Amino acid sequence: MADQPRALDERLYSINEEESTFLKAQTGIADDEELKKHILQVQAKIYATFPYVCILYFGFAKLRISRLPAYKELLRLGRERKGAVYLELACCVGNDLRKAIADGFPANQVIASDLHPGMDSMLFLYCKLMKRL
Repeated sequence: MADQPRALDERLYSINEEESTFLKAQTGIADDEELKKHILQVQAKIYATFPYVCILYFGFAKLRISRLPAYKELLRLGRERKGAVYLELACCVGNDLRKAIADGFPANQVIASDLHPGMDSMLFLYCKLMKRL
C-alpha cells in the first residue's frame, strides 16, 4: 500500500528576504501577504500532481544556487565565455535557473531537465503562475 501524501500546511511557509525579493520581482506582487497567498496557490497546483516533500516544504520557492561559492563564477562565465552553458538537472520548477537568468546568465544558454516526466509542464505552469498571466 502506497503512502498517502501529507496534507499541505501553510504553517510550513518560510522564505527568507532574498527569496522574497526575488519572488516579488518575478511576480510583480509587492505585498507580503499577497505573495504568500500566491505561493500557496502555486504549491497546491504543483502538489496535486507531484506530492513530493520538497513541494510540501516549499523547496520550489527556495533559492539555493546564489548561496553556492561558485555562483559568481557561473555568472562571470555566462557573461565572458562565448557559448558557456548552464545545465541544471533535477530542476523541479526552475527557481534556481530563473535566478541565474535574472542575475545575468544568458537565457539562451541554459538547459534544464528533471527526472520526472511532466515536471517540465510544472515549470511552465509555475512560470506562468509566477508572472500572473
